[in-house]
Amino acid sequence: MIDAIFHQTAADAGWNDAAQVGVLLRYAAHAGSTATLRIFLDRERLAADDTDPFTDAVIAALGDPGLALDHSFRRYCAGCRDLLTVRQAAERWCCWRAG
Repeated sequence: MIDAIFHQTAADAGWNDAAQVGVLLRYAAHAGSTATLRIFLDRERLAADDTDPFTDAVIAALGDPGLALDHSFRRYCAGCRDLLTVRQAAERWCCWRAG
């Protein structure tokens, strides 16, 4: 939904690519904390480098996008990808981290 709003506004305003980047950078500067921006940028970089649908699904099930930056979590998911369902992996991660 956010993408659609942005694209429609950009089209209505006639912004070129450079203008859109400028708007997004100004939005990022005012939208949240520096830590949130770094998590977002690191996640985008990792997504471009190594897309793993199983790990992404476990992250979504846990509701913690910061896990994309946790190398131990990524190794955990890689190890159980062919052994567990997304739900099982999420539940076991919670138990392991709590224990």
